[in-house]
Amino acid sequence: MATLLTAKEAARYLGRAESTLKAWRKTGRGPAFYRVGNRPQYVLEELEEWAAGADTRMGAPIARRVWR
Repeated sequence: MATLLTAKEAARYLGRAESTLKAWRKTGRGPAFYRVGNRPQYVLEELEEWAAGADTRMGAPIARRVWR
């Protein structure tokens, strides 16, 4: 089973401000995330992969996913 992180936990993991992740989500950049209800969630394994290959200064295009 995948380990889900909140936006706050993901920001801490990436060494970024939570507001940076929010801006990336709004502009379609940054790591992939899922909406669980109304809250963005990040899969730890996907964050690790993204962080290993991303230029985090500008973010990278994301794929939006919604869990209902």
